[in-house]
Amino acid sequence: MKFPEYPTVTCYTPKGFDATKLPNYNKRHHYKYDWSLHTLLLKHLRSSSKFDEPVSLSGKVLQELFGSVYYPMIIKSLMDGKVITRFNYRAGEHAFKYKINPHILKEGIQAKQIDKVTIRRKIHLFRDKDIQRNLKDAISKHEFQNLTFIDIDVEDAIKSINSKYQEGTPKHTHRILSVYEVSRMKDTQTAEGIIKMDWMFKVDRSGRWHTPIAHLAKDLRPFLKTIDGKRFVELDGACSQLTFCHKYLLEHVSGKVSNSNIIGEGSTPTDSDNEYEPQWGLDGPKPMGRGSLPSYDVRIDLMWRNAIFNGNAYQLLMDGMQWKKSRDEFKEYFFKNLFFTKYRPKLTKMEEAFKHYFPHEFQRLRKTKKRIGNKELAVAVQRYESRFWHKWIGSSMREKFKLINYATIHDSILLPEENVNEVMVEVTRQAIRFFNPYDSDEPLIPTFRVKTFEAVSDRGTELNRPQK
Repeated sequence: MKFPEYPTVTCYTPKGFDATKLPNYNKRHHYKYDWSLHTLLLKHLRSSSKFDEPVSLSGKVLQELFGSVYYPMIIKSLMDGKVITRFNYRAGEHAFKYKINPHILKEGIQAKQIDKVTIRRKIHLFRDKDIQRNLKDAISKHEFQNLTFIDIDVEDAIKSINSKYQEGTPKHTHRILSVYEVSRMKDTQTAEGIIKMDWMFKVDRSGRWHTPIAHLAKDLRPFLKTIDGKRFVELDGACSQLTFCHKYLLEHVSGKVSNSNIIGEGSTPTDSDNEYEPQWGLDGPKPMGRGSLPSYDVRIDLMWRNAIFNGNAYQLLMDGMQWKKSRDEFKEYFFKNLFFTKYRPKLTKMEEAFKHYFPHEFQRLRKTKKRIGNKELAVAVQRYESRFWHKWIGSSMREKFKLINYATIHDSILLPEENVNEVMVEVTRQAIRFFNPYDSDEPLIPTFRVKTFEAVSDRGTELNRPQK
């Protein structure tokens, strides 16, 4: 049987890995050992801890590619050969977790080509099936197409990586892998009704897109460019997850507040306050409809609301705690010890402090975590964030800025510097609609900042906010 032509597939493996030395090595399965490690490397790349912590790895994908009979044999050989370590399954928490052992990665990674036609065909068909499932509307297809118009200065980026990081370290490995992945986005083809691509693309259940651009380290963004040579800047939502979480908590715990009485800085809430009776159904929280009229007051911590929408909430907390480390380290500590930490009867120090200064937001947050858990809260907030950037802003980019090349990075958007001002106006307009579904004399206006990449900085430059 003659198959259509499929491009060569790139596979990443550690330089220190030699499949032929594995216990029970089978030559027929040589590519399967390589592809298993490749899949695990990309999974590490998508994780927040990169290569420092084990990651969950569902066997579904590999079983579909290799077959349910061979998949366990491949994994066992890699484990017996001390290439990977498996961590036990925990019911209700995670599937088996795996980690590539550090001694295997100490020499760095290498790219290999899978030339066998039948294997290339199977991988491309599998990828196309996954893409078609996630790109069902014109907005998503337009955004995906824009990713294929982005390139990177590979040689300069790799020189920069080698000058800053030692080969084989987690920071070096994930940066090299990201650069290779970005460099192949422009080679995407569509033929015989199939999208033929050789780079990572995944949409998780919150709607977040996991792409080479989304996981490219900040210090490598200066090397990005459009295929016609234009450099990018980043339009970033300040305190993004905090603003989206505030909206989610109000809608799912206090109900939609279109005609309710907003009270600022009120008395300390108690568990019996009517305003904290959430609208929960059998399948989780159910926000009140547009016509609903809450029969209770909704208390707002005005200092907190102002801080998150003005974009200075993290700095406010850092100053109050006399934090001496970096902003990124504070954000990691903040979410780990407050917003997305597990619900426990005993509060962390961060929770105690937050409860003291912002009791109403804390109470809503606490009730939600108790009901649905910290992981589901994180997914719910990211779902709001994804809806705004991929659907609302994606629609604007397709309808109003069709010729502007862009890419979304979870809570921000990359675009050419020459277009940032006109897009900024539209993003702000859509944000006002998103966070103010009802007419208001004083609408909530999130802060957006433009970050240039000549000198990568966490703070960026804040543009003038539109007047209310």
